[in-house]
Parts: sequence; C-alpha cells; structure tokens
Amino acid sequence: MRFQQLKRDPNAVMRKKLVKSKKNWIVVSSLSIAGGLFLLGGPSTVAKADVATASVKTESVTPSATTPSSTGTTEGTTPAADTSGKTTDTTTTPSVEDSTTAPTADSTKDTTPDTPVETTTPEKDNAVVETPAEEPASDTTTDSTTVKPAAFLAAAPTALADETTTPTDGEDTTAKAAETPVADPTTTGADGSTVTGDTTTTDPTKIVSEEKTLDADASTVEALDAVAPVAEDAAVTTDSGTGWTYDSTNTTLNITGALTDYKGGDTEHWGGNTSAITTVNISTPIVAPADSSYMFANMTNLTSFNNDTLSNLDTSAVTNAEGMFKNDKNISIIDLSGNDVSKAENISHMFENDDLLTTIKFSDTGLKNIVNGSYAFANDPLLSSFTKPNTDISSMNSWNAYNATDLKAMFKNDVSLGDINLGTWSWTKGTGSTNGSRNPAEWPNTGDSSIGEGMFDGTNLNSITLNSYLSFSPGTALTSDSGSTWSNSTYNASFSGIPQFNGTTLVSGIAKLYIGTGIITTLDGSTINGVTDVKQRMFAYTPSGAVQNGQTATNQVTIHTTQGDIVVIQDGLVGTTDPVQTVNVPSTWTFNGVPYFRTSADTANVVYGQTKSTADGIADFESVKASGKTGMSIPTNKTGQSVTIDIPDYYEGGTQTITLTDDNLPSGYTFADGSDKTVTVKYNGDTATNPYTLSPDEIELVGEDVPTDATINNPSATNNAGNNVDTTVTVPEGTVIGTPTDVTVSAPGYKDATVKAIVSKDADGNYSVTYTNPDGTTNSSTNAVALTGEDVPTDATINPVVTDQAGKNVDVS
Repeated sequence: MRFQQLKRDPNAVMRKKLVKSKKNWIVVSSLSIAGGLFLLGGPSTVAKADVATASVKTESVTPSATTPSSTGTTEGTTPAADTSGKTTDTTTTPSVEDSTTAPTADSTKDTTPDTPVETTTPEKDNAVVETPAEEPASDTTTDSTTVKPAAFLAAAPTALADETTTPTDGEDTTAKAAETPVADPTTTGADGSTVTGDTTTTDPTKIVSEEKTLDADASTVEALDAVAPVAEDAAVTTDSGTGWTYDSTNTTLNITGALTDYKGGDTEHWGGNTSAITTVNISTPIVAPADSSYMFANMTNLTSFNNDTLSNLDTSAVTNAEGMFKNDKNISIIDLSGNDVSKAENISHMFENDDLLTTIKFSDTGLKNIVNGSYAFANDPLLSSFTKPNTDISSMNSWNAYNATDLKAMFKNDVSLGDINLGTWSWTKGTGSTNGSRNPAEWPNTGDSSIGEGMFDGTNLNSITLNSYLSFSPGTALTSDSGSTWSNSTYNASFSGIPQFNGTTLVSGIAKLYIGTGIITTLDGSTINGVTDVKQRMFAYTPSGAVQNGQTATNQVTIHTTQGDIVVIQDGLVGTTDPVQTVNVPSTWTFNGVPYFRTSADTANVVYGQTKSTADGIADFESVKASGKTGMSIPTNKTGQSVTIDIPDYYEGGTQTITLTDDNLPSGYTFADGSDKTVTVKYNGDTATNPYTLSPDEIELVGEDVPTDATINNPSATNNAGNNVDTTVTVPEGTVIGTPTDVTVSAPGYKDATVKAIVSKDADGNYSVTYTNPDGTTNSSTNAVALTGEDVPTDATINPVVTDQAGKNVDVS
C-alpha cells in the first residue's frame, strides 16, 4: 500500500490499496482532506499528484487533455460511464484553488491545524460536480483559508452505492458505479502498468506489497482504515476456461478442447456469459462429459449452433442430459442427427421452455434408454416434430423407455405436436424379476393431471400410437380440442381422454385400458393379444366425441396464480359465456413443496373447451402464516384420558386434516369402531384465546376403566428371611382392562417394589388382578416378589441411656 500527498494541501493524503475482486486484482484509492475521507471507487484510477518524499516509488499519470483555468486550477479527465461499454473522457474541475497565503508548516509534512479547515463543495456538500469539456468551470474566488475539495467521479465495478451527479446544465443524473468499465489499456508504463488517458491499470505482480506512510499521523491512517471495504463484484465474468473461449464481439461460444473442468448442474457456466451467447461453435471433435446436464441451458439469446457443430460433440458416453437445452428461448432447430444419445438415461427438462423450438432432429439410434423423462419437452408451444436424418419421418417410433421411472409432464403444453408415437415403448424389461419382466409397482409415474403433472397435459394431438405393454398412472389425461374420446376403429377399442372416476375407482381413461399386460380389451368384450407380433400390439387412436356448445364436458382447467400455474379438473358448459361459467379455485396449493393459501376469490371465470381451458385473471396465493402447536391434547369420552397430537404450521382461516394413529392414544385404548381416526383443524389465526377449532372436539375411545373395587388379590411378597409379608397395592382408576400397568407394592418397614398389574373381568362381571414380578415371572405364593428391609439412616445410631447404682447417668459412648 502507498500514500501520495497532494502538492497544495499538506492535509490531503492519497492512499492506494490492492484489492482482490473475484479473480481480478484492482487498485482502489482513498483520499483524506483536512481530516475528511473520500472513497474513490474507481479501480486503477490515480489522480495526478506529486510525491513529497522521493524515496517512495509512485506513478505519475498525465491526463489526455489539461486546460488551465482563469483561477489557476487544472482540469483533468476522469472516466465517465458510457452505455456502449467504452470509457469516455469527460473533463472535470477539481476546484482546488492556489492559495496566496502559504501554510506556516513545511508543505512536505502532514500538518494538522488547531482549527479544522473549513471545507465547501460547489452546488451541494459532498456532491459530485461534472463539468463537460466544452464548458470549463466558471471563475471562483475564495478566501485563502478556505479549501474546496476536488470532486471525484467514482467509476468502480464494485457494487458501490449510486452517486448523484449534477452536470452544468443543472439536470440531476444517477451514475451507477458498477456500470462504468475501466478503459482498455493502450500504453505500458515502465513498471509494467498499462495506461490509457488518465487511467492506470497496474500489473499486480509489479506492486510492492508494503505500506508506507508519508508523514501521516496515526489518526489519519486509522481513519483511512475505517473506510468501508470495497464490495466484490456482484458478477464476475471471464472469457475463457478449460477447453473454451467466449468471443464478446461476435457473442460466440467457441469450444476448442476437452471440457475436463465442466461440472454439470443448473448453475452458471461459460464464465458468466451464458445469457449473452448467440452462437455456439465446436470447431474440433470433443468428448462430452457423462454428466452434461445444463450444458447449453439458459442461453436465452442463442439462435444457432454453427453448421454441423453439434456433430463434433461426442455424446455417446452421456448418461445425464438433464436440462441440456433448457430455457433456450430463441432457438428454432436443434440438430442432434449426428449425435449418439442412446445412453442418456436422464433427459428430464432437456428441452423445457424453448419458446421458438419447432424441430428436434435425432439420429437413427434416438433415445434408447430413457429412465427419467419428466418435463423433457414441456412448454415448447411451437414444437411440431422429432425427425430422423434427412427425412421428415418421426424418430419417436425408434425410442424406448424400458427402464423408465418418471415420465410426468413429458410433453406438457406442446400444443403444436400433431402425433406422438410410443409404439416401441413398453415396461416389459428392467430390474423387477429374474425373468426380465418388471413388477407393476416399478412402472413409471406418468403423472396426475389433476395437479398439472400428466404426461400429455395441455397437448392437442391428432393421433397417438400406444403399445399394449404400456401402463399409465390413473390420473393421466390426454387432452384434445377434438373431443374427449380416443378410439381405434379397427379394434373397436376406446378410452376417455379425461379420467373418469367413481369415487376412487377409475372407470374410464388411458390407464383403464392400458395396464401393461400386452392384452387390450375391446368395447365388445373381446381381447387383442399381441404378445408375438409387434405390429399387432401397436394401436393408433384418434380423438372424437366433441360436444356442442352449451353441453357439459370435463375440462382440465389451468389457473394462473401469483406462485405459478395450477390445474384442476372440473365440469362445465362448453363455449358458454352467458351465463358466465366459473371454476373453483382451491383454498390451498403446494408450490415446490411449500403450502400456500388463497387470499383472492374462490372462483374464476372460464370458457370451457372440449377437454382443456384456462381461467381468467391471476389468483393470489400467500405463504404459511398461522403457527402450529406440539403436544396438543384433545379430550376423550374416558375420564382422565386424552389424545395428544401435533398441529403443524399452516395458514389463517385454512383447514387441514390430521390423521391419528395408535401412537396418539393412551396405552390400552383403541378408536371406537375404527372411526374418528382423523381430526380436522381450522386455523383461526395466531390468537391466544382460540387459535384452533377441532372437529371432532372429543375422541371416542374403546377400553374399560378399572373400578376401585378391582384392587384385590394383593401380590405375594417375602422378606429377607423368605417369610411371607402382608402387602398393599392400589390399581389406579382408569387403568384399561387387559393393559399392563405399573403399580407399587408397599409393606411397613420395607422398600417399595414395582410390579405390573393386569386387570381382567370374567363373564359374571367379577374383576381380578394378575401381577407380574420385575423379573417377568407371574406373581404367586410360591413365586413372590422379594422385599428388602428399610435401611437404617446414620442419624438413627442414638446412644442408650445408662445409670449407675446411685441412679446417676453414665456415659457409654
């Protein structure tokens, strides 16, 4: 660290610090003027100053333009913010005036006057005054004892607070320090520093890592040290890394070598330049890492991969392609026709949210080993085809997902897809058993459409081809504007696009017809068994059954909320606007695992379609508010008995159901007739008087209390000599018939013992008690519980009173 002392003011000390910001080194300056502090946020910026002591090495930078003013001040250049990304020289007037009366102390020393020097600033105290080069500052006359500090424009990319500048035209502007880049270096100084205009960027290897104080007293040094540290850059970017470079001029990512440092995951890649990249160029064959997840994700301005650049990326070893092209909102075609992606198991979110994507080209091998395909192509509204090389034939009929576990929302909201072909897919292989077939419990989750996670939610297909070895989750829907019935006229097979339930039993839906056995039951009751013929087990279905306006149809209704979209299934009159149709908005919904509650209206207007529709407006959902309670007691029908439950945090005005188990019950009791196993809790808010309303407010239990006259048949006990001892015991009232209960055995002169009492009742209504000894044996006259005599305390050793022949007491201690 170094200090530079300004020539005209012995109290002005310039201090420079070498600070590490992320991966870069910058020089930050601080200026002390007459005891005041100024923090210059501009890295690598040095104000022109003369060094008082020649023994300290300093750098003197000559401004690109100087203009003497009529008052003897010097105008220098300071980098100004420019939205073009370049550094613009703007002339400023420091307004440090030559004094006609020199200080009595030597100007080379730090002199602190007895009375603080009055400091004034043009226009406004501590304001930054910027004077354009073409309009020099007007003459200013001040008393010789008054010093005006120079105003510095901080051009620091270090997240400093905004500074308000006042140009000469009087208009206030806000200069954000973080938006002002350092000028490009054009000159190299003798010490290794690079100079542009009045800006110096010093090579950190050339800086001596020591601090020298030029006649500055300790208080000045401490004051400078007290200046708030410069914050690190909020976001540091770099234009190169292992195996890649970024060309900012052409906004191109160039992959040139092995990506040995690449780490998968939904995080920032490519030096922080992801959102700026418009083109990706892979100029030489590169092997992609096995975990290539999110490799090209979040490139929101990406429009192309140069020529056949993706064919240079060897993806044959990639097993994790999760999110690989997610959120690439401006690319229209992704060509993987020269890539082998057959080993990719995780393709979840791979092409999700690609707004302009119309075509994905795959090689002949295609996707052969899908395990997790959730949200793989979700929310691609223009996606219309999956093609093979040099053809318009769909590549989907060569894919398979034998080992699939999760396929929910795979094609969600892909409204431009005309056809989906799952003819080669089946769940017949995997890890379910030794003969190669899979246990139905291992079949994949194709999603619950009632919560917006169905595999085909929001699609509008012309046809779908299914394999008879497929199965689907009961809640999976297949939406279409052409109707809710999907049928195959050749085999007279059909199912309802929107699942129909009778209570909890699925009556009609894709999961009703497709159960993974290879056998399809037709409407007339006949079966089609295509076990040996691949073509026979592939069935194409088309939608039909559209209803007229004003008729009822079951819809998958999307409701926009402040936390994201939710989906509900509800019936309504198709196309009707008069009267206005509504949909019920749930009172609660879980977003990303967190429960939220509705604070807006409980219904929303909607125009129902054949199978899908979207409600008007946006529903408000807020996070949890009401506090829960642990160990809350609920009374029961049994005297002295209660049920203990834990009530979790929820929300004011909301209700939820808590399921009770035997662990909630007092020992020995059960629920009456299997009922009352749930408690509905309504949250009335965080009030001390009545925070919850419980329903039911009393729990019915089964279990007979022991009457007081059941305390009979005292347990047998023996003393130290093995002789029987008369004992007493009390079986507490409320002890359940047949439930072991600890009771205490007491006898005068002996220590208490604990045995377990079990009360029974015979057919005549007579009660009896059986006791179990501490060692687990049944208590009886021949197997009694042993009692031990009571220990004599030490203070019980009282000396006897003895008298002699005369009748006088004798000490016998």
